[in-house]
Amino acid sequence: MADEPGSNQGPDVPNLPDDGSGQQPLDTASTDPGQPSQSSGLSIGDQVFDRSAAPMAQQDLDPANQSLADALKLSFRLLQLAMVVLIVFYIMTGWNTVEEQDNGLRLTFGRIQNTTPLDRGLHLSWPYPVGEFIKVRIAPRTVELKEAHTDDQGQPVIREAFWLGLSREESSKPFEQVNRRLTQGLVPGEDGSVITSDSNLAHTRWQVTYIINDPMRLQATVLDSEGGIDPLVRRCVERGVVRACAGTGLDDVIQSRDLLNARVKAFAQELLDKLDCGIVIQSANCTEARPPRQILESYEGVSQAWADAHKAIETATDEATRIMNRVAGRYHTQLAGLIRVYEAVYDGVQPDESDLDRLATAYDEDRAALAARLDTPERVLAEIDAILRSPDVAGTVAEIISNAESERTRIVTRAQESWRLFDAYRDQYREDPALVAYTLWAETLQRIYAGNIEIFSIPPGMKDLDLWLNRDPQLQENWRRERARRQINE
Repeated sequence: MADEPGSNQGPDVPNLPDDGSGQQPLDTASTDPGQPSQSSGLSIGDQVFDRSAAPMAQQDLDPANQSLADALKLSFRLLQLAMVVLIVFYIMTGWNTVEEQDNGLRLTFGRIQNTTPLDRGLHLSWPYPVGEFIKVRIAPRTVELKEAHTDDQGQPVIREAFWLGLSREESSKPFEQVNRRLTQGLVPGEDGSVITSDSNLAHTRWQVTYIINDPMRLQATVLDSEGGIDPLVRRCVERGVVRACAGTGLDDVIQSRDLLNARVKAFAQELLDKLDCGIVIQSANCTEARPPRQILESYEGVSQAWADAHKAIETATDEATRIMNRVAGRYHTQLAGLIRVYEAVYDGVQPDESDLDRLATAYDEDRAALAARLDTPERVLAEIDAILRSPDVAGTVAEIISNAESERTRIVTRAQESWRLFDAYRDQYREDPALVAYTLWAETLQRIYAGNIEIFSIPPGMKDLDLWLNRDPQLQENWRRERARRQINE
């Protein structure tokens, strides 16, 4: 029977009658009961197919099947190898390196597995999505209170929490040259400022340095342990700045930054401790603080006046110290204090406590004991005299004391010499009064005519006398030399 076009049935197979069941019945060769079947073929209808012909067809198909089986087996082996390689690479992704400035956390299904942070080195964890390895930087980090925003024109701008919102052109200028705010004023939402305790406004810039001392607490508290740290620290510091400036005057905000920095750090750390996030602030520094632009010139004028006044006071204090050192040496503080105490005690009033405190510090003595020791003018004078007679005293006071001692010695010496001379004249007078009187008269005349006295002798009996007076040049030269010698000695 010929094949229909387009049919692909292989060898010719006779059409079997349809029994209505959609299947063609297979009819095997009949055999007699009790006798073995002699047929080795397959009977389909009236036709019988011999099985002896099958081995030849099977022999034709074995090479193709074998090639297909070998190809499938090789493909399966390659697939197994690829799976092994992928599994190895997958496991290798669990190896992580921790650097010196980092700590590592090993997570499995989101739960931290290690009890302490992993230090520097190579560590293995379950790969994602079973596990995760998180590196937390423990080195100090620095942030500023500024964030990137977009203006109305869609341009990126930087907004600082407590500073003027300046354009790029204005940011390159000094603060004193930003004139736009002189007439426009501050714009809410664009310009930042902080209120001080004296109801003034101030513009401040801040730089904060912090570290993570407990990475495990950070991972358990902060959802985004990397991108969420800086914003968290900024918000806490901003609240600390508002709170600290609210209790600080404008002058202290601008001039006394050390105290302000300490208060901001304490307030911000208090908030972080409440969050228990393992973050520690190392420093909070106000890098710049200015009054509003509208009052800048007036404020700087007052500040300059105060600076000039303080400079004048310091100059006067230094000059006073220099003069006192020149006058009394290193004991000038004690002498000045004792003099004031003497005046108070002499007037019967209580000495100033500041003088007693300085004297107690200088003498290393209790103030009450010192006040009891200097309760009378005589005791105070004795203390002053003890200092003046000390060999360590220097300056003009020492020179005056030395000159006074020398003058005292000279006076005593002259008095003793006068007494000895008087005693000698007294003995001579008892023996010859006229001789003593003549001698004293002659000495007196000699003293009178000595020095700058010139004597002119006129012969007796002259009636008319014309005098042309002129000073003796030799005497004038002697007097000039004597005056110069005295000035040098003085």
